[in-house]
Amino acid sequence: MIEIYIVKRKAERSILLEATGHAAPEGNSEICAAVSSLVYGYAKVVADTEKRYFKQATVDVRPGSGTVYTASIDDKRYKLMLAALSPVEAAITQLAEKHPEAIQVRIK
Repeated sequence: MIEIYIVKRKAERSILLEATGHAAPEGNSEICAAVSSLVYGYAKVVADTEKRYFKQATVDVRPGSGTVYTASIDDKRYKLMLAALSPVEAAITQLAEKHPEAIQVRIK
């Protein structure tokens, strides 16, 4: 089972996207690949946005990590990160609806 946590804290201007677990034992390695692609894609967008607009990267994208966390960012960065997260959240939610045996999503 893949467990995905998405936490958006406006007051703290922080966003957490975390994916743990694996669906392959249930024969759903394609689902694992899809979730990994979405998480790494979001992490890449966050890192590239930081470099492009703010000349720094506060996100480290590494293979094997299923966590993307941004915190203590200003309002502009927070809005950009929310915009980048929106399609990822939608895709993950759709995957979970189609494959409830393989994916559990918690959004705060």
